[in-house]
Amino acid sequence: MRVGVEVGGTFTDLVAIGPSGVQIAKVPSVPASPDEGAFNALIESGIPFESIEDLAHGSTVATNAVLERKGFPIAFVTTRGFKDILALQRHNRTNIYDLAYQKPLPVVDRRSSYEVDERMLPDGSAATALDIGAVARDLIPLLSDGGYAAIAVCLLNAYANPEHEEALRELFALHLPDVLVTLSSEVTREFREFERASTTTLSAYVQPVIDR
Repeated sequence: MRVGVEVGGTFTDLVAIGPSGVQIAKVPSVPASPDEGAFNALIESGIPFESIEDLAHGSTVATNAVLERKGFPIAFVTTRGFKDILALQRHNRTNIYDLAYQKPLPVVDRRSSYEVDERMLPDGSAATALDIGAVARDLIPLLSDGGYAAIAVCLLNAYANPEHEEALRELFALHLPDVLVTLSSEVTREFREFERASTTTLSAYVQPVIDR
C-alpha cells in the first residue's frame, strides 16, 4: 500500500493506492499541530499501518505563511555593499507591458538587513577575512535588540566557500542561542546572488512557523 498525505490549512487529504485500487480520506487540519491532522487522516482511512509500504507527506504550512505574510520577523546578513540585493532583485519583468507592475516585496525590509566586512572570491579564496570580533561588537547587539526569530545569512560567493557563513552561525549560536540561523551555502549552494539571497530569506522566514 502506497499512501500520500497532504496537510493543508483547512483540510488534510489522504490518497492511498493498493491492490484494491485508490482510497481517499479527508479530515479537518489541526493548525497548531499539523502532525495530528496527518495521523487523523491515517486513522480515518482505516488502513492497517503494517500494510503501508510507502508513506509520503507534504504540507502547505510554509507556502501559506509566505502567501499570507504570516512568518516571523527575520534579519538578513550579507557582505558589505550588497544590503539592497533583496530590493533590487532582477531587472526582468514578469509582465513587460503592465504599467502598474511592481516587484514582489521581500519578506525582510531594509531596516532588518545588515552588512559585515568580508569578501570571498568566486574561486573560494578570501579577499577580505571575516572579523569575528567586529561582528560580535557591532552586529550582535543590533540583532539581539531586533526581536528576530531567525537570521538569513547570504555572503558573496559563499557557494564557492562557506567558511565565513559557518563562522557567523557559530557566533550567532553562542550569543543568540534562541534564534534560528539559515545559511545560503546550505539552502542553495549555487551561482547568482539574488537567487541565493531570496531563497535563503524565505527559508528563514518560514522556519519558525514549521518549528512551532
